[in-house]
Amino acid sequence: MDIHESLNSKIPTVENFPIVNREGKPSPAVLQMMDVLELPHDGTLNSVVKITQEKFFQRKSDGQRKERWEIDEVIPHLREKAMPVFDKLGMLKEFFPSERKYESALMLGALLPSIRKRLNYLGDLWENGIRFDKIVFLGGERPLEITRENQDALLDKNNPDLLTENDWQAPEKLPTTELEMMKFVWNQGKLPHDLKQIQTQWINAPLKSNSTGEKLLRPTTEDTIKIWLKNNPAERKMLAISNNPHIGYQQSVLKTYLPKDYKIETVGSAASSNLSLAYYLGEMSRWLYQEQIRLQK
Repeated sequence: MDIHESLNSKIPTVENFPIVNREGKPSPAVLQMMDVLELPHDGTLNSVVKITQEKFFQRKSDGQRKERWEIDEVIPHLREKAMPVFDKLGMLKEFFPSERKYESALMLGALLPSIRKRLNYLGDLWENGIRFDKIVFLGGERPLEITRENQDALLDKNNPDLLTENDWQAPEKLPTTELEMMKFVWNQGKLPHDLKQIQTQWINAPLKSNSTGEKLLRPTTEDTIKIWLKNNPAERKMLAISNNPHIGYQQSVLKTYLPKDYKIETVGSAASSNLSLAYYLGEMSRWLYQEQIRLQK
């Protein structure tokens, strides 16, 4: 990764890959995807959101939406035609910062493997001269996922996503929630020494009840942002750390809920090659839905 070369060449940012145009209509790439998928629509954002929600927001037996890691594969025979279109939407590529100095870096919550990837990416940015005065960790009380965030995964010093500090020792009590896991990985991970000396802020969004009050649901990125904003953050120029295929969607979430005088830029590593077509379709559907909400605000 040559950050300086990328900055000097003024490579595109996530804003150069809109899913909705300035008139609030689906981008040409979205309409191309609708053709690939043979989905009916009238060219409006509302119709595209409606059909993609129906087709690609998978739900469990209790009616709750499946988490990203629970999604079942669909129409795999269309993958060869669909992936070039996802590339046109910027959902496959790596995005670099467009500037060298920010007031803060926002570390967006995720599963353990993605948090490691994002912290590793943050470390690479720091080593290449990208600077920020503090790191804000946006997490919550989501219980850890048993297959991807269990004890073996937490203690795996040979994981491919982030090296472990040579002198790191596991704490007596392992994390049980997302934010605890983010703190755990921050301490465990081998990152530049001076990066670990800067100020950190930890935002812990609580679980929330569903519409009937019968079940607790995990907090979303939206929830963590709203709790962070209650602290009246002074910074206005921020770099958000994610990874694809989530970068466009999370940029949309941040732009939806941050005040207009906040400048936010979301960056991150390229998408993994082993993600299913259904995973990409679900993320595109989330992004379209979020843009609909943003435009209605």
